[in-house]
Amino acid sequence: MVNERIIYKAENFIGESPEIKKIFETVQEIGQTAAPVLLTGETGTGKDLIAGAIHYNSNRSDRPFEKLNCTGLSENVLYRELFGYEKTAFIEAYKSRKGRFEDAHTGTLLLEGVEALSLAMQDKLYAVLREKSYTTDKRTVPADVRLISTVSRDLLHEVHRHRFREKLYLQISTVTINVPPLRERQGDVVLLTYFFLNKFYKDLKKKIKGINLLAIKYLTNYSWPGNIQELENTIRRAVRMADGDLITPMDLYLPFRNNLVKWDQNKIGIPPEGIKLEEMEKNLVLQALKMCDWVKKDTAELLGISCRVLQYKIRRFGITHPTWEKQELD
Repeated sequence: MVNERIIYKAENFIGESPEIKKIFETVQEIGQTAAPVLLTGETGTGKDLIAGAIHYNSNRSDRPFEKLNCTGLSENVLYRELFGYEKTAFIEAYKSRKGRFEDAHTGTLLLEGVEALSLAMQDKLYAVLREKSYTTDKRTVPADVRLISTVSRDLLHEVHRHRFREKLYLQISTVTINVPPLRERQGDVVLLTYFFLNKFYKDLKKKIKGINLLAIKYLTNYSWPGNIQELENTIRRAVRMADGDLITPMDLYLPFRNNLVKWDQNKIGIPPEGIKLEEMEKNLVLQALKMCDWVKKDTAELLGISCRVLQYKIRRFGITHPTWEKQELD
């Protein structure tokens, strides 16, 4: 079983961007407090991992860490999950069950997607946080928890639209951490890619040595609307689909790759005065070489030809580059 304490240690987080480093500093600064934390940011940015880091780097690290995703749950189901229920409370209740607040007592409770709570549930949550307890039909239940909430929408905007209680917003946002999307921290894409690559080639028992330069370019130039979650899924699929020992652009199946091919095809046209086919072919080979930093293997892959055919065309068109000359001397 994986040790969560190791996974969530702040120093083990993957990221070199200034934004992520600042988040790690904040996680360590608030460790000895019980202040509620609000994590904001797009879906898939790793807010749940940061929540875990907050708990396991706090003075409550040896206490329970409970999690509940509020999105998609009806009000009745959400109420039962949070506050429990007694046997025979409803038809399917064959035995009594504790709620997440009771399970997390003296520890941390992570509520994901709190913007999905109804106004009535917001009022109930506010009361529990203020009183540090709640009452059922039979007893008063202590609920001393550190609450970490996550949202993927602008919660203050929801307050202004009267869809979220201002008093609850102020209660849960004592510390607010915004987690930037992956497209704003491109420097972390390569680090995360190799982390997932190392993870999945072992899990899937594939002999993958790495990822080629052109594939790295695709990954760093893609906008990642699904953030880290999408990158993880992309690398998992690439490892599973790869035929060789290197991940290539053909293994990534990114929309960006398909759009790039369509764009190039739409740009090709014959001017009214005509064009020399050999000259156009030479220009295309040169463009591909430049895109691939003059790496012949990646260029051949981009053009959909073998390295042997590319080498023939390079000699035919008299194309040279200083790095090739140095390699020959070495």
